Amino acid sequence: MTANAAIYSSTKKVIPVQKLREIVGHDNVSVKRSLAGDVSQILLRWSDCTIAINLMKAKEIPQHLEGFLGYINHLSGGHVDQRLAQLMQQVADTKQVMGLVIEPGLDTQGRCKRFVCVVTNYYGGIFFANDSIYDGNGILLLGPERAVDY
Repeated sequence: MTANAAIYSSTKKVIPVQKLREIVGHDNVSVKRSLAGDVSQILLRWSDCTIAINLMKAKEIPQHLEGFLGYINHLSGGHVDQRLAQLMQQVADTKQVMGLVIEPGLDTQGRCKRFVCVVTNYYGGIFFANDSIYDGNGILLLGPERAVDY
């Protein structure tokens, strides 16, 4: 089953293709650009799975973050402690959102999960998956009652 994640970064820089090739250990990495020449999608392919990284358009980010902050508030039940306030500030400071589509789903070797964590760490960001928010090590920061580390 297709898996999804979203990485939230406080920088607008796009991870270089060469760095992605180092992370995945092969050259099967390609970039799609918008008509304006901006990177819109990065595709990584292995023999058994594909990860498409879709970069959210800058004009869509503020509304997306507003909804995401509302979700965080919902999960917390409106109880904002210092840790949660820091998480909410990190989300509010987001400059780039990357949606990941992993097909046909997470692999049994853990390669896709490791990739999500390594890229999140590259950006010093956080990621959203499985209705939960994680740090770059896959440690649960906030999620529903049943949530576990990534």
